[in-house]
Amino acid sequence: GTLVVSNLYNALMDDDFRGDPQNFRPLRFLDDKKNIINADRIINFETGKRNCIGEVIAESTIFAFVTQLVQKYPFLPATDG
Repeated sequence: GTLVVSNLYNALMDDDFRGDPQNFRPLRFLDDKKNIINADRIINFETGKRNCIGEVIAESTIFAFVTQLVQKYPFLPATDG
């Protein structure tokens, strides 16, 4: 068979797709009501039969980490200055 490999880096760094992908702007993925825009176009762990085997572990770890942060530390809006 023929091996077909996608260039995921270029796909995710496309200005038309991400809009200024070189800068960290997580709000770019949310609309005015804080809903995720184009959630079906976000690829974190590849797709298909041979996707990332660590996806479930990574997502569980992130969930546990964020849960601990929220439980242990107060989060307040940033102040100017």
